[in-house]
Amino acid sequence: MEKTPLVCDYGSGFSKVGFSGTQAPQAVFPTILGKMKHTNVLEGLGEQDWFIGAETQTNRTELNMYYPISRGAITNWDNVEKIWHYSFYHSLQIAPEQHPILITEAPLTSKEAKSRMTQAQGQGMICTSQRPLRSGNSISTHHGAEN
Repeated sequence: MEKTPLVCDYGSGFSKVGFSGTQAPQAVFPTILGKMKHTNVLEGLGEQDWFIGAETQTNRTELNMYYPISRGAITNWDNVEKIWHYSFYHSLQIAPEQHPILITEAPLTSKEAKSRMTQAQGQGMICTSQRPLRSGNSISTHHGAEN
């Protein structure tokens, strides 16, 4: 039985993830990471080093903030992989290897960046398949919105 494809749009400001055929993404969150400036500053957080998305707003003053995508281009691959992991395992609570994945890309994405994205997806998370998708109107089409 084939699983429903995931549609992922990771932008400079916000990330939108969900299942193909739905009216809207299941999760929308800021494409921001925060890392503690000092260890053991906030009690009760235990081993949590990184905060992602809306989590960064609560502890903003205690975090160094990172924006891994700028103008549609990935500027920090390690941090983008943290965003991917967060979107699959935290936001959607699914295992990405069980679904085909459609990921948007900026119109002027270089061949090197496309190749790196494919490699990163294959190494970081085992995917059944991954396919790039032009950003813009195509994202609403895959989420079931009518033109």
